[in-house]
Amino acid sequence: MRVAGVDAGLNAFAGLKADAEIKGAIEWRNPEDKKKAFEAFANVAPAVAGLAGIGGNAKLTVQYVDGVFKVHADAGLCVGLGAEGKLSFEVNVKLLLKFIKWLFYQLYHANFKRLDYIQESAFNAARDLAYLAISLGESVEKRFGMAADKLTVKVREVNAMFDEAEERQRLAQRILSDPEALRYAPPETKGMLIHQLCNDGNIDWAKSGFGLGDNFLRDQKLAIQYILRRWSHTRTDCRNVIQHMTANGRKGNYEENMARLQRFFREEAPFNRDLPGVDSRHGEDFDAWYNQLTAMLMDEPTRGFPIMPSDSIQYAMQRDAGMDHPLFASTGDRAFYA
Repeated sequence: MRVAGVDAGLNAFAGLKADAEIKGAIEWRNPEDKKKAFEAFANVAPAVAGLAGIGGNAKLTVQYVDGVFKVHADAGLCVGLGAEGKLSFEVNVKLLLKFIKWLFYQLYHANFKRLDYIQESAFNAARDLAYLAISLGESVEKRFGMAADKLTVKVREVNAMFDEAEERQRLAQRILSDPEALRYAPPETKGMLIHQLCNDGNIDWAKSGFGLGDNFLRDQKLAIQYILRRWSHTRTDCRNVIQHMTANGRKGNYEENMARLQRFFREEAPFNRDLPGVDSRHGEDFDAWYNQLTAMLMDEPTRGFPIMPSDSIQYAMQRDAGMDHPLFASTGDRAFYA
C-alpha cells in the first residue's frame, strides 16, 4: 500500500492538522492488471477529520460513513517510516468499482475469514450494494452516497419484491444471462441471492412454463448451481455462501441450509407432490454434484493471481499449481500488498 502524489511536505504533517492541504491516493497492485501497475482505489479526504471510533493502534481501518467508504491508515504505513498521525481517504463514485474490487481481494486473500480492519459498517454496505446491483440489474454506482440505513430499507424492499414468483424468475434469468455480475460478490451476497431463488410459492411452476420433473423451476435451480459452481472461489467461500442463505446475509446454520437446498432440488411438482413416472435428476444428482464441486475447489486461494471462474481451465491451473504469486509475499516496490 502506498500514497501517490504526496510530496515530502507530508512528513511535517504530524498529528494531521485539520487545515493541512495534501493531495494523493491510496493504491494497490491489482492482480488483474497485466502490467502489474499500481492503481488508486481511494483519494485523500478533503478534510482530515472524522476519525471517531478508530483505535489508536489500528494501522488500517475501513468504514462506511454517511454513504461513503472511508479508509484510515497510519501515515507511516502509507508514506514511510518517520511519518506520524493518520491519513484519511474517501472513495468517490469514479473509484467505487475499483474499491469494491480491492475489498473483495482482501477477503479472497484471507480465504473469506473476518478481517478486523474492515469494520462491520463497510462490509455490510459492500454486501448490500452488490445484492442490490445484481438483484435489480443495475450498476453498483447507482447507490453511491446512500446511507447505511437507507441501504437496509432498500434491501427490505427488494426482498419484498421477491415475494412475487415473476420476480424470482427474473432474478434467475438475470443471473444466468450476466456471467460477470457475481465476480466480486462476497459470500454473504451470494447467500442472499440463493435464499431468494430457493423460495417456492407453488405458483412459480406456472410462471416458469408449467414444467415438471427436470423442468420444474429449472431456471431457479440452474441459477443456484451457476452461483455455486462458477463463483465459489474456495471451499471456505462455498461453505460460507450456504451458511449465509438468509434474507439479510446474516449467518445461519450450514446443515439446515444444505437440507433446504436438497429439498428444493428434489422437488418435481407443485406442493412437493411425487408424480408417478416423473423424476427430477436435479434432486437425484444434487448431492453427487455438490460433492464433485467441493472436491474441485481450492483449499486456499492462490494469492496475487487474478480470480478466475471456478469452472474455467485457468482456475484449474491455479489450483493445481497451488502457490501464491512470487510477488505477493515479497517486499519493496515490486511487491503485492494485501
